[in-house]
Amino acid sequence: MPTSAPAHAGKNLNQPNELLEVKHHANGWTTERRQRQAELIKQWQPWKHSTGARTTDGKAKVSRNAYKGGLRTILQNIAAILRDQKRVINKPKL
Repeated sequence: MPTSAPAHAGKNLNQPNELLEVKHHANGWTTERRQRQAELIKQWQPWKHSTGARTTDGKAKVSRNAYKGGLRTILQNIAAILRDQKRVINKPKL
């Protein structure tokens, strides 16, 4: 299967040209691609179809989405106790 040469084949890439002048955003999208995507999203209007949980059970389930198991709070409490103990131990004696 024959392969075609890249668009920049035979060009001096050290010289400014249309290939190097394409503006890319942080995610690699060109301005044109961002504009096209914005137009498509305006046509699709996904915000009209986003409903979230509808049932009581579903709402109860999604209310726990951010719950991490409580380990962080336990560790923070232990760290506070240890800091207090260190202060008591290192307190200058009168």
